[in-house]
Amino acid sequence: MSERRKSQKQKFNFGDIVRVKGYETELFQIACFTSVYYHYPDALYKEYTYELSRIPDEEWLEAYEEELTLVCTAEQAQDLVRRYQSKSRNNQGAIHFPSIQDQIDRLLDDHITFMELYGILKDEEYKSLAYLAFAELQELIQKTDN
Repeated sequence: MSERRKSQKQKFNFGDIVRVKGYETELFQIACFTSVYYHYPDALYKEYTYELSRIPDEEWLEAYEEELTLVCTAEQAQDLVRRYQSKSRNNQGAIHFPSIQDQIDRLLDDHITFMELYGILKDEEYKSLAYLAFAELQELIQKTDN
């Protein structure tokens, strides 16, 4: 008996910035994803569900892959987030930004989490994300020291 497979690779990764159907004016960052396999007698399907964090307030949203459109990869995300926050601040007046300590805590958590994932999975993407978080942390600390 031959097994027909619908091989589907995930389209999005941790840290990628996306738009979501129904929320087209907002940006979200990929925080987590789950993959589910559906086994049928003649086929195997894989489905991805993504947990997203809205920029700039980190409100959570869950969406299926077909509802997402890539805006930029994780490598390009830092610059885009800064530009988006600047634009939001200009268009909406004052917006709430986390305290310096909250930002430091989040960046440390991100760095530790990505390094743990790298240690487990040996995926260079996690190592890169850990270094990005650490570089952003260093930049934040330098700004506060000046």
